[in-house]
Amino acid sequence: MLQEMAKQLVYLGNIMDSSPDIIAVTNLKKQLVNYSKSGEKNLGYLKKELVNKSIKNIFKNDKKSRDLLKQVDLHGSLDDSQVTCKTKYGAEISYSVAVRKMQDEDKNHIGYVFNLHDNHRTILLEKQLRRHVAQLESIMNSSGAMIVTTDPEGRITQINPATEKILGVSTNDMRGRMMIEFYKDKTLRRNMLKALNKKESVEFEAEIVSTAGESRFFNVALSNIRSPKSGNLLGRVGISHDITERYRYEERLRQLLITDELTGLFNRRHFFEVINQEIKKCFKSNKTFCLAFIDFDHFKNYNDTRGHQEGDKLLSEYSHLCHKIDPKQKNNISFRYGGDEFVMILKGRREKKSCEVVEKLRRQFRKHTAGTVTLSIGLTEYRTGDDVEKIIGRADTAVYQSKNNDKNKVTII
Repeated sequence: MLQEMAKQLVYLGNIMDSSPDIIAVTNLKKQLVNYSKSGEKNLGYLKKELVNKSIKNIFKNDKKSRDLLKQVDLHGSLDDSQVTCKTKYGAEISYSVAVRKMQDEDKNHIGYVFNLHDNHRTILLEKQLRRHVAQLESIMNSSGAMIVTTDPEGRITQINPATEKILGVSTNDMRGRMMIEFYKDKTLRRNMLKALNKKESVEFEAEIVSTAGESRFFNVALSNIRSPKSGNLLGRVGISHDITERYRYEERLRQLLITDELTGLFNRRHFFEVINQEIKKCFKSNKTFCLAFIDFDHFKNYNDTRGHQEGDKLLSEYSHLCHKIDPKQKNNISFRYGGDEFVMILKGRREKKSCEVVEKLRRQFRKHTAGTVTLSIGLTEYRTGDDVEKIIGRADTAVYQSKNNDKNKVTII
């Protein structure tokens, strides 16, 4: 019997010494009778220095420790309470402590078992995490950029004050909504999200519309948020810087580069950009377009008799007539080719419909000038295999036929 008990004591001693937690056994007076090696390692006290001494010697002498021991006296056990231990060298370490009654074979209460789990590292990590969260919140709150986080499905989880102000929506109203709602070009947003499946971040420019209908332009940087351990996708963050002023300034510069200063129509440079684009579209699909070359008749005489100022005015008045036919230039794009020569690209239109448009322009211009200056027009439709030189060549030939055949007419080739 004694041999069996000795074996059990050795076994229990090995369990105590192998535990990373501090295990302290006391009698009913809470005097230490046993103490694990983890306690020696972490607190610095050797077992022989603490045996027969009160357990309170390893606790900081504060109200929390005194209350803890009172609770043990009152209830005989305790679950997961916080206490501060003091090491032999004066350092203080935070522990989570659980206390259980110790009983003999006859169920008599003979002492207590204290189990102290070191949560010092956890507390430090929590403090660091709180500090990082506070820093992130400070950045989000003070940033003038829109900062939006979403879950993996694209539902908004958090926005910063700048986003609230720009979009005109509160944080609570935004949670659960999709950011794509605010993109003018929804396809662009979808394509960028697809790109994030292949790489971790993308950058692009987008037009975003507020709830009030105001459009602004942003440089958007989208990035994946992943778990540092598993690598699983937790969500995404978008940081958007307002580039509206820069975008509008660049757009104004671009307009100056492609616009004729006198008439406000597009210039020759832009004409070659657009016609190349239209030819590419036609090559890839069944779409078509017509090209009209337009030349003023008797304009030199008009300039010589009325002066160049009046001549310039008439060129501008021609551009106003072009805008009246198609105010937004959705189907008919007009260009000043040079001097009193103009070009019109009639997008998506066959020869018959295009002829009706340029005939209308010819009649209105003749009426406007009372016949003093008229228009000779050459019209041609895109043909399979046309390049820029071929289609321009036909339109040019057609306009010269109009000029040589009594002027003021439309010739189709």
